[in-house]
Amino acid sequence: MRRPRKVDVRRRLADLALGLAELGHGGEKVIVLMYHAITDVPEEDPEQLTVSRDLLDDQMRWLKELGYKVLPLRAASAKLRAGTLDSSAVVLTFDDGYRSVYTHAFPVLQRHRYPATVFLVPGVQSGTYPRDFMPERLGPLLSWPEAREMLRYGVTFGAHGLTHRKLSRLADHEVVREVEESKRAIEDALSTDVTEFCYPFGSFDSFTDATETIVGRFGFAAVCATIAGHNTRPEDVRRLKRLRISWADDSMREIRKQCRGAYNWYAWYQRVGALGLPAPRRA
Repeated sequence: MRRPRKVDVRRRLADLALGLAELGHGGEKVIVLMYHAITDVPEEDPEQLTVSRDLLDDQMRWLKELGYKVLPLRAASAKLRAGTLDSSAVVLTFDDGYRSVYTHAFPVLQRHRYPATVFLVPGVQSGTYPRDFMPERLGPLLSWPEAREMLRYGVTFGAHGLTHRKLSRLADHEVVREVEESKRAIEDALSTDVTEFCYPFGSFDSFTDATETIVGRFGFAAVCATIAGHNTRPEDVRRLKRLRISWADDSMREIRKQCRGAYNWYAWYQRVGALGLPAPRRA
């Protein structure tokens, strides 16, 4: 698949940033990788929401060869909060709960014996609410029996809102409903505690002080955003930064660059967009 020009530009910027990232790489951190849908073969995907099954397998192998330990989200967050990380840890997350995570990613995770967290949108998954913000092209969503099978083999499930709406645009009582009902629906369907939450969309414009206060009332062990970067401070568990991984991360070098912080600068671009200022011209 031919890479869009903007991907090549991002790679060149990351190459320039790598030297600075290497200088500041000392110290332990939690590196959370964010996936969405998994495909049979590479597809045209300018939004970078997909990874092919074979490339995912390669990426898991590269993490091992690079010496990273993959931990469950809850365990890594607990170590970060307690200041007991003894090395940098990688966490694997999958947003929205696409069925391809069961059909394609689950066997790969089992083969490598890696834990992962899948964030579900139960109101859409059950068909109660329309799928307005989750692209149809990424395929169907997980069924509850499929999720229960994954749960038996060590995959955990977190809440991603009831309807996948941006919480910052909702009234407080609607935010409470989105968080509370998504948590309860997953717990009821899977007979398990839901201890992680992920903001829908998750960039700087997806939450406010008020929404963070509401989410905090539910006592989640970890809350994920989509802001690029690494996590080094105990308070980061309230808004964990994550790195988007896609078909563009097609070599060990690219995975290494992600884990070493060469793409962390992208958070600046995200902040500019959230402020409504003119963003840098897209390549």
